[in-house]
Amino acid sequence: MSDRLIFICYSRKDKEWKELVESQLGLIEQQGKCEVWSDSEIGVGQDWYKRIEDALQNALVAILLISEYSLNSDFIRREEVPRLLKRRKQEGLRILPILVKDCAFEMVEWLDPMQIVPRDRRALEQMRKATARTEIRQLVQEIAKIFKEANPPSAESQGKPPPERARSEPSPKTTQGEAQKDFEQLRKPESDSTIAVKGPPLSGPASGYEENPSKHLVEASQQTTGGFQAQVPEKKDNASDTT
Repeated sequence: MSDRLIFICYSRKDKEWKELVESQLGLIEQQGKCEVWSDSEIGVGQDWYKRIEDALQNALVAILLISEYSLNSDFIRREEVPRLLKRRKQEGLRILPILVKDCAFEMVEWLDPMQIVPRDRRALEQMRKATARTEIRQLVQEIAKIFKEANPPSAESQGKPPPERARSEPSPKTTQGEAQKDFEQLRKPESDSTIAVKGPPLSGPASGYEENPSKHLVEASQQTTGGFQAQVPEKKDNASDTT
């Protein structure tokens, strides 16, 4: 049983009105948007009570054909209406009453507060046939909106391509030359004030970090820019020898 069900609650004495409502609801049903259900769907040999119970539980919209016959029906009053009102309170089930025959429906406590069709509370049987059909057509259009809101169309059903997923840009690959440049950058001294000198390369591990950097800095400071070691006079202990 479909979960997009329209349940029609009525008295069999109002069968002609039920068939008129069903014929206009067929326009929605043909589009595959809903399934119209009434007790006429119960086949021979089926558990009629179980079928009605399942339909009441799966209905998305319930239509009540109001007349003195339906309001006086024991099964409608004791079985169908209480279940529908419970789902309306707990789940927001839409119940749409249609006044098909003139009766004192205002005396029914659960029905009087509801907005019924027609809105002027004039029974369909009191109208011209064309006017009554217009009232039913407007109700069918309202039901179509209910199903559209409950089942919004997907992008595929509208012929639109689905939205593209955001693509992350791949990170640029590092070339061999760039890797060598980065490695040379790591080997540069941190201070710009250090004077580069000619001579043998500083010894150290392949990673570029010196085991004893102070030793090599002293050696470098004793060299000139030409690569020759400067002559440093030996310091004498006797202060009188100085000029």
